[in-house]
Amino acid sequence: MSQSPIRLQSIDNKTRAIDAIPLIQPHRLFECQYKLGKVNGCFEGEPRHANFVVQGSGPIVRFRGVSYELKKIHIHSESEHVVERDDPCDFELHLVHAPLGSPIASPLVVVGILFTVSGQPGKPNKSALAISEMIKSAESHVCVALDPLDLFPRSAKGKPDTTEWFHYEGSLTGFPYSENVSWIVMRNPATVSENLIESLSRHAEQHSRELQPLDRRIVVRSFLDKSETR
Repeated sequence: MSQSPIRLQSIDNKTRAIDAIPLIQPHRLFECQYKLGKVNGCFEGEPRHANFVVQGSGPIVRFRGVSYELKKIHIHSESEHVVERDDPCDFELHLVHAPLGSPIASPLVVVGILFTVSGQPGKPNKSALAISEMIKSAESHVCVALDPLDLFPRSAKGKPDTTEWFHYEGSLTGFPYSENVSWIVMRNPATVSENLIESLSRHAEQHSRELQPLDRRIVVRSFLDKSETR
């Protein structure tokens, strides 16, 4: 079985055993080739089971040398993956990519971005602004424009962090749980402002699937733990 979601951590806190293998050349496995710029999209589907569907061409990621195009974004209230911590984060976005130029919508590459709620007042960050646009589309039934790069966590320099991730082979986290998903889950969470919690929850998937066993799968990562050196 290769079901999702799973717990993801670099090194086991108790045994100090390596849980995810660091890659020497991670860009050869996965590379986010998103460029700065907005895409148009609309919320489609039933309430709490809707997706933000990209209209026209979406940004590209490369996985194992093949290009995949962003097709839709799905929201979960409470993260399904648990990453480098003991408990879930507040939300998780799934950026769903299908093979570029192919009529076949499978296999999929799904980028998971976890979100924590920031209670700090002040100017909304780019993630919050992008999510505000998604909520506007869901509540007003209009198409909006947003930059998918704004949804990623920020680096220490304030730029989108698309390079620190875990990878494993898994499944959809909703019915029919098809095992056709290559998961890229970002190591660090992004943040969303507290005043968006209620609106975001209204348009998020209610169900959050329980963690699944890893079985014989291997998890890899694109970064080194602070205790490691190349």
